[in-house]
Amino acid sequence: MSLGDRDLLSLLDDDARELLRDASKDRNGTVLATETFGGFSIETKQKNLIEGHDARSEARGRRILRQLLDLGLLEQRDRDGNIFSITDEGFRVVDLLS
Repeated sequence: MSLGDRDLLSLLDDDARELLRDASKDRNGTVLATETFGGFSIETKQKNLIEGHDARSEARGRRILRQLLDLGLLEQRDRDGNIFSITDEGFRVVDLLS
């Protein structure tokens, strides 16, 4: 593993690693972020990452999503910012985590 790989992995917290791993197991590598009257949710592989629908849980979910987008491990697939896909780099990082 290169120094750059170690640096990248050190930037990912446990929550981001979990979402990335789960997304890599989804048949389409898709993450859905939705906001309804019931609250904000981030789902992949029929699993909701947001455990509570309180402000703290939702802020944590937004942080995780932003972290993976900023690192280029997920990419936005729609105009509204609700559908995301794991990138080639994201799959490579999942392999490094294994």
